[in-house]
Amino acid sequence: MAKKRARKVNPVTARGEWADPFQVLAFARIRESSAEYRAGVRREKLPKTMRIEMGVRVDPVKKMPDKCYLVRVDWKFSSASTKEMEKDRTRALDIRVTYDLIYEAEGAIRIRRNALKRFGILKGIEDSWPFWREFVMNCTSRMDLPKVTISENRLQDILKSLEKKP
Repeated sequence: MAKKRARKVNPVTARGEWADPFQVLAFARIRESSAEYRAGVRREKLPKTMRIEMGVRVDPVKKMPDKCYLVRVDWKFSSASTKEMEKDRTRALDIRVTYDLIYEAEGAIRIRRNALKRFGILKGIEDSWPFWREFVMNCTSRMDLPKVTISENRLQDILKSLEKKP
């Protein structure tokens, strides 16, 4: 008599319930899909202080084959060094990078669209943050500019502001 294989069953979907993406999706890998950086001034002409702008945008989560989910996160870091540059929108420093983050699920799951969107925003930002910080520091170093180190506190501020939104 042949032995029957035990099939792995996700207890959430076995009951027909909706899964919480924070519990069932695991970070698998990250890939830098695009990057650009440029300096609008030479090191000698940089003022001692600059106004820094930092932004992030997260695309909607896309379901992929093989029980994977793609989260695309666009980071932007720019600065204007003088009032004249601010007026004509010239940047002393402009760094942009896009990361594709892949999350995997065990078994077939059902996730509500709004829960998946919230997951993509919070986890996409949190998981790409260390790569983003390193990218900014490396770019400024390569451009022969003073290294810019983005504080870990900035991540906490971003996540707190996003958690307050419904």
